[in-house]
Amino acid sequence: MNTLPQQGTFSAFAMIVDINGFAKLALSDFQDIAQFTSEVLIGGVYSVEKNGGQVVGFMGDAFFAILHTPENVFQCCSEIAKDMAGQYEYFSSSNELIPMSPDNIGLKIGVEYGQLDTAWIYSKFLGVQQVFTGKAVTYASRILTAGAGNRCIIGPNAYEQGLKQWIPGSSLNVKGKKGEGEYKFYVLDLGDVWTN
Repeated sequence: MNTLPQQGTFSAFAMIVDINGFAKLALSDFQDIAQFTSEVLIGGVYSVEKNGGQVVGFMGDAFFAILHTPENVFQCCSEIAKDMAGQYEYFSSSNELIPMSPDNIGLKIGVEYGQLDTAWIYSKFLGVQQVFTGKAVTYASRILTAGAGNRCIIGPNAYEQGLKQWIPGSSLNVKGKKGEGEYKFYVLDLGDVWTN
């Protein structure tokens, strides 16, 4: 596992893993939503850590991770997809009333490579926390909106940094927020692992 700097800039892959369909679920009467969120995301957290990356933040139905090689990114995305397929199989065969199917709950993964910046922040509840930001984080966040269903979206710098070997198609574009223009992205080929 690579050690992250305590402060300053460094280059890495920024990955955001977000539950697709979460807003609808959160607005429903579904109980134990935090536990459900934990169960959906824990496989991704384990995969990042197993593949030499670090999960550096959580927010609602998403986590932010930092990985260091294109091979680690590809392996991590593949394992996340396999874990999600296993969850669909488990919940479809169980008697639990959990709304878990590709039609209503999925995962979207956004990855971009670039320079990240880190510093510290403090709150009474959390104590001292490390903050990570940079263009790669923003780019990964923006391209998450592209496409539908389970998907792994790759930014142009991550593509050029080595992920292009697993991307058979050409680039696509998604609109950014007002005044931002369009963002270029690619779709990572995970074969038939994703259940859509």
